[in-house]
Order: sequence, then structure tokens, then C-alpha cells
Amino acid sequence: FDPDFFAHMEEIDWCLRAQSLGYTLMFCPESTVYHLGGGTMPYSSPFKTYLNFKNNLSMIIKNHQGWLFPLLFIRMSLDGIAAFKFLFEGKISLLWAVFKSHMSTYKNLPRNLKKRSQIKQTRKKALLNYKGSIVWGFYIMKTKNYRSLNKRRFEL
Repeated sequence: FDPDFFAHMEEIDWCLRAQSLGYTLMFCPESTVYHLGGGTMPYSSPFKTYLNFKNNLSMIIKNHQGWLFPLLFIRMSLDGIAAFKFLFEGKISLLWAVFKSHMSTYKNLPRNLKKRSQIKQTRKKALLNYKGSIVWGFYIMKTKNYRSLNKRRFEL
């Protein structure tokens, strides 16, 4: 695991890196996974919000295979929309968490770009990409789960 990830998205980052190294990701459909949502921290925790936004940006920087900066601009703009949503809802601590996640992203950009370069050098297999915005889908289209995503938008 990447030690810069904590409590949120570390397993997704790990799976992306394993897949890029040529490993096949598998699952057992007969298994049952019990996941305590909010087990680490409450859903409305500013620290949780900070980690969600920060770790997702780090994951994009490290693993996205295409031209990075247009995607980051779009993603950070959507984060700004989410921050305004928090402002209008009176959730100032969550707005501040988004701001701090962006400041952390700028601060850690050289380190994450170095990780990106290392991943690129060892990549053996292209990652499956979703040609759309999951953030847009979540906040605007109210897409709340994987099954609701448009399957035709996935491509290598």
C-alpha cells in the first residue's frame, strides 16, 4: 500500500497498480463482505471529506494514463462545485476540508508525479477507463452505485 493513503481509497489505488502490473483482479461472487460504513470515522467528518478528496486526486495523478492536467482541471473544478454545495448547506468545515485537500495536492504534486513516473515505467497493462465523470454522475445525476454506470463508457 502507498503510505500516503490512509483510511480511504488505499484499496482502489492498490488494485489499480496491481492491474497495471498485469495482475488479474478477481472476486468470488459467493462471498459476503461486511463493511461498516463510517467505521473509521463518521460520514460527515471533515477529516473524512479531506481524505476522500485528497486521496482521489492523488490516485488520479499517480494512475491516470492519459494527459493529466486537463483531467485534473476538470476534477478540481467539480470539487469546487462540491465545496460551494457545502457552503450553501452551511457545512463550512466540509468546504474547508475540500480547500485543504487541494492545498495538499499542490504541496505533494512533485512526490505524486514521481510516483506516476515510477508506475508508468513498470506498467505492463493498460487500465480500464471510464469515459465520463463519476463525480458529475454522483452529484448531478444522483448515480449512487457501480451498477448504475453506463457500461458502454468503459474502455481500455
